[in-house]
Amino acid sequence: YVKYVTELGFSLGGINVSKGTVGQNSKFSSTTGITQASAEISGINVFGQLKFESGVHRVQRVPVTGSKNDRMQTSTCSVAILPKQREMTVKLQDKDLKIEFMRASGAGGQHVNTTDSACRITHLPTGIVVKSQEERNQAQNKRNALEKIKNIIFQQDFNDMIGKLSSSRKLQIGSMNRNEKIRTYHFGRHTLSEHRLKITKNVTNMVSFLSGNQGFEVLEEFHKALADVDR
Repeated sequence: YVKYVTELGFSLGGINVSKGTVGQNSKFSSTTGITQASAEISGINVFGQLKFESGVHRVQRVPVTGSKNDRMQTSTCSVAILPKQREMTVKLQDKDLKIEFMRASGAGGQHVNTTDSACRITHLPTGIVVKSQEERNQAQNKRNALEKIKNIIFQQDFNDMIGKLSSSRKLQIGSMNRNEKIRTYHFGRHTLSEHRLKITKNVTNMVSFLSGNQGFEVLEEFHKALADVDR
């Protein structure tokens, strides 16, 4: 993927990689295997170009520490492509606000209960109501109340965004069940099977292909066909 996104002209940063800690005597896993990795990819239409990689990828091969006579083993890797949220801003429209001025109440000196300096604002679409009476003039209390409204709406929108991203990641990753696979990489046959299209393609050498040394024509072909189906 590092070579692929570079080939597409995207910028790659924020790479984090966690490797396995299985002992050297293990027959079933490489001691240098990656258990989790993430990166931030920047460019034009990044999500559109990479979204079809999301899902469970299945690998079938003899373990790297095994011999040719060992049984073929199946493992899975989940890939999630998530769009990065831009900086969130809250814009309030006058038609959505009910603004009221009233006498301030409670302790606060002589100005309390003598002028309509307190401000109460209702955000009609959400029903949020805030009040400000800390200052001695209407204008400042109105500004404070508007800031309170914005902060509350921002927090709600932020929580919604996090919930949607979490749900999206769970949907993309799935449970890593082999039945959820979108693609299979068969090392013995040097084939890629795209299960969403029911297509299998041959490559010269699977290790070389996954290292990005055989070009990306197969991936491009898969992506184009998936995009046509997705329209």
